[in-house]
Parts: sequence; C-alpha cells; structure tokens
Amino acid sequence: MANDEIGTSRWIDEYYTRRREQRQWSQRQTAYEISQTRARLDRERLDREIEWRKQSVSPQPESSATYSMQETHITATPRSKLRTDLSQQHREQAMAHFRKGDYERAVSSAEACVRCGLKTAELFLLIGACYLELDRPGAAINVLNRAVKADRTNAEIRFARGVAFETRNRIEDACEDFVRAAELAPANRDYRISAAYALMELGRFREAISVFELAHKQQLADTAVYSPRGYCYEQLEQLGDAFHDYDRAVKASPEDWRHYFDRGRMHLELGRVVEASSDFNTVIELAPNRPHGYRRRGLCFFIRDRFAEAEEDFQKALALEPKDAETHLMLGDSQSKLGKFQEALTNLQRAEQLYKHERDRDGAKLVSERIRSLLRAT
Repeated sequence: MANDEIGTSRWIDEYYTRRREQRQWSQRQTAYEISQTRARLDRERLDREIEWRKQSVSPQPESSATYSMQETHITATPRSKLRTDLSQQHREQAMAHFRKGDYERAVSSAEACVRCGLKTAELFLLIGACYLELDRPGAAINVLNRAVKADRTNAEIRFARGVAFETRNRIEDACEDFVRAAELAPANRDYRISAAYALMELGRFREAISVFELAHKQQLADTAVYSPRGYCYEQLEQLGDAFHDYDRAVKASPEDWRHYFDRGRMHLELGRVVEASSDFNTVIELAPNRPHGYRRRGLCFFIRDRFAEAEEDFQKALALEPKDAETHLMLGDSQSKLGKFQEALTNLQRAEQLYKHERDRDGAKLVSERIRSLLRAT
C-alpha cells in the first residue's frame, strides 16, 4: 500500500511538473510573440515618421533638376540621423509638457523618445518624475530601476527612487536609496535629512543622530535637525540630550507651538512640573484650537493636586477631541478626586469603550481596575 502511495505521489509530482513546464513554455511563447509584435509596430511607426519627415522637409521643386537634387539628398540621409532627430524632437516635447505640468503627455513623448533609441538615465528620470507626480509609484520604481542601471552614480535618480519606495511604504529600500544619494551628493542637505528620517522610521536612532549631526554642520540653528534629533534621543532615553535639542528648536522657531509642546513633555519627564506648565500655557496661546496644550496642562494641575483646574482643562480638551480615551481617563480620575463619583464613572466607562474600540488591551485593563476601585469606594 505504501508503495502504491509513493508511486501515486510521484506520478502527481511528474504531472504537475509537466504542467508547469508547459505553462512556462506557453508564457515564453506569448512573451516572444508580444515582443515581436511590438518590434514590428515600432518599425512601422518609425517608417511612417521617416516618410512624413521626407514629405515635410522636402520643398516643392520648381524644376525637375531641383527636385532630383532634393530627392537624392533625402534618400541619402542615414536612418540613424533621422532617429536622432526624432528622438531630440520627442525629448524637447517631453520637457515642455513636464514644465507645464502635463505629465501624461510628457510620459507619452518621453516613451516615444525611448522607442527611437534614446535610452539615457536622464530620460528615465524624467519619466519616473512624471509617474511620481501622477501618483503611480510602482511605475516610477520600474522606470527608475532602468535609470539606476544606466547611471549608478546619479544622486538625483537614487533620491527619486527613494521617494517612490517611501510612497509604497518600502521604508528599508527607501532608506538605502536616501543614504546612497547623500553619499553621492554630500553637499545636498535635503538628501541627508531624508536619510535620517528614514532611519528614524526603521528605529535606527543612533544612525539617524549621526546623519542629523552631518546635516547640522551644513546649517546651524535649524529646527529640521533639532526637533527630530531630540525625538531620537528621547527614544534612546537620553532625556537630557532630548531636552537640549527641543530647547534649541524653541529658540530657533519660537512661533511653532509644537516645539514648546515637546520641551514641556521633557520638563514633565524630568520632574519639572512648573516649567512644563509654563510651556503648555504657551502652547495654548499659540494653538488654542488644539487639545494638546489643555490635556498636558491639565496633567500638570493634577500632579499638583489642583483637581478643579485639571477637570476644566480636560473638559476643554474633550470639547476639541471627544474620542480621546486618555483624556476621558484623566478627567474621570480628576472628578473622582473631587468626589464627583457618578460623573467620574461615566467618563471612565467611556474611556474603557474607546480603549476596546482601539484594541488597546492594556489601556482597557487599566480603566477596568479604576472602575472597580471607584465602585468599591462608593
């Protein structure tokens, strides 16, 4: 019986192997036929363009002698020269369409240029840039791969492909291209910043800090370096360095509320509650329609046992963002401290629902324990 089963399984394997080989052969045949058809259509199109060019550049002869000379001249024109002229014409059209923002027609003209034999890295880059503008990152990657093969030392091509990879959420590939672009063009600060952000997304914070350092040397007093580098330090639990960078970001761009918010968070982490409150006051002044400042200032009030003021700030935050579970939790805690047990229970139950909806098990478990404690206390 075992031999029969082995024989049967071997027959099935051979059968599917033959089927796979037949399918592969059929696919190769189909691909060959398609390539032959495309080549034939390209030749026919080129012949039509050459014929049209003959007719357009040949003036009507005034005499038979003049006509004979003109005809002899055109007949003697090499096919390669006509290809070159047509390629240049299509290239100029593609550039003109690109400058006007007509990316579909730019792609059409550039591809016609490629069919005429002009296959340069710059042309592939142009097509890739058009596909990026048309929000077709997959097509952009395919074309930019050809551009990289044509010129492996072009930083602009690497950067463009990195942008396409990033759009497709292929962060590792994007990071590799951004880093390579920064190596090829070290004077270009944007390439370094993009590489650092990609490294951050991959959790490679120490490498990101090193790249930010190089970018910082190119331009001092820059929030594009201070704030994200501070975040890297924060993730590495180097809170002193993180605070130092957030503080620099505030001084470099004092009109941006986000820098005050980050510095305030670091004040809180370092136990400096009064300084944190001051920063969150500034956040509220600069961004009164955002819940961030109210929520964090309310937390500062709560830590300082000023529960009524904390309750007021949490309510303002919820008015701006009613579905925030953390704010409902902190509001419930504040109300329980004020003896408003029914209102506290309502907010804690709402926080539990939101945590469950967000599939945050730890948050839901924490709130459940608070609810049980509150019910026991009442």
